[in-house]
Amino acid sequence: MKAPEPYLVWRDPDPSSVAEAPEALGKRDVRKWLRNAALLALLLVLVPPTPFLMSPLWLLAVATGYGAAILIGLVMLLPLRRLILWPDARISVERHKRLAEIALVLSALHTVLFLAGETLTLEYLWPSQPRFMVAGNVGLVVLASLVVTSLERIRARLFGPRVRFRPIHVSAALALVVLVAAHMAGSGIFIAHPMKTALLAIVSGALLAATLRRSKERQEPEAALRDRGAEAT
Repeated sequence: MKAPEPYLVWRDPDPSSVAEAPEALGKRDVRKWLRNAALLALLLVLVPPTPFLMSPLWLLAVATGYGAAILIGLVMLLPLRRLILWPDARISVERHKRLAEIALVLSALHTVLFLAGETLTLEYLWPSQPRFMVAGNVGLVVLASLVVTSLERIRARLFGPRVRFRPIHVSAALALVVLVAAHMAGSGIFIAHPMKTALLAIVSGALLAATLRRSKERQEPEAALRDRGAEAT
């Protein structure tokens, strides 16, 4: 018998029907996480060698890209369900979706600003583009797909009731982290040193590991089955 999965990606549980439903993080807590993530990104940027000078438009374009990366990292880090070795507090599904949507808007703005600042960046849309731009463009498509397919009407129409959406959603999110990291490191704007690349790899690896954390909802039914087996013997 499969373990129940009350904390679905696309819908918050009804606290009255789920025992000991963990309380969702409030706006203040989410802002604290966001502030800490931004400080971590700023520290990564300020580690020598520092960025070279650029026009205000380009700086804004880079800032929107980093803003999107921060939000993606935060969405990957904060759980939707109760997790082993993690506080009971979780992020609400609605806030999870909102952060992802803002990340998509910032990513699109990142692309538009670069195209507006330098028309030569149009070359990055052709097949001959550098690999880090391939990663960035594919990452934008993956992010857009994650956001769009999370909409309940579209999700239900595409996947139906028999296909588990969450494994597909998580697998795409894992790929997105790798694509974003490759894009950031390959662009060489702020990540322009082997030490910075190593730090980025560590952070990205931590996000991948955090996404694969095991939930208490999966552990508790297994423990109950073991207890029943012990009682039977």
